[in-house]
Amino acid sequence: MLGNTYHLGNRPGPELLKKAGGLHKFMNWKRALLTDSGGFQMVSLLDLAEITEQGVKFKAPHDGSECY
Repeated sequence: MLGNTYHLGNRPGPELLKKAGGLHKFMNWKRALLTDSGGFQMVSLLDLAEITEQGVKFKAPHDGSECY
């Protein structure tokens, strides 16, 4: 199973994933999981991204809030 880091970071978000006990428990998935780096979104969503020395800061497409 592949999870997209950018999308998981937006919705459901890190707080909810942590509260659920991690991605495996959130999904009720007992097998292997792989998450990508979110690097593709850095290029494909460049109009929503600000690239800095510290990393990439995105604006969430659904409400404009910042996400990293």
